[in-house]
Amino acid sequence: MIPKFSSQTESDEFLTLSKTIQAGSYENALTMSKEMLEKYPDNKHIYHNQIGAMIYLSKNDYWGATRHYEKALEYGFPADTCEDNIWESAEDSFKFLIDSEAGFCAVMGDDGNIVTRVYTLVENYKNVFPSGKFNDKADELLFIYENIAGSVFDDAEALRQAYNSSFADANYNELLDELCRIYFK
Repeated sequence: MIPKFSSQTESDEFLTLSKTIQAGSYENALTMSKEMLEKYPDNKHIYHNQIGAMIYLSKNDYWGATRHYEKALEYGFPADTCEDNIWESAEDSFKFLIDSEAGFCAVMGDDGNIVTRVYTLVENYKNVFPSGKFNDKADELLFIYENIAGSVFDDAEALRQAYNSSFADANYNELLDELCRIYFK
């Protein structure tokens, strides 16, 4: 998507924003994107998308990023790009659970029970894109979450068998294995 800028000043600021992102200065890029969102309301779709990406990259805030990706969609950013971004946030929110101590702590309570509803972004994706290209993957993640959170199975092997028999092209065996290792210790 080639942006239509309202002025040469906006074009120059967008170029500076792009360079800031390329340099990996995500916090600065987030601040710049927020300022540009206010300054250039005709391009809200562009700046909401940028804010979503900067929140996603700098803070691992998948929920905040998704809200901005949805705003970008609402203001006319291409739907296929927004769908990819919203799905990536949903999928990565699950991966974050096993990739970091912070993710693990956000999900598991002191008693070992799952306390955070990480599936909300997956459900949100399905609501925004009811015929979306990632719905099969979304169903897999929901299956994993619902069966672990609901304590449906007494052991990891039973859950793995149910998962593999329910999803012939299982995409999340590694994720399931890690969550089982954490949950069924």
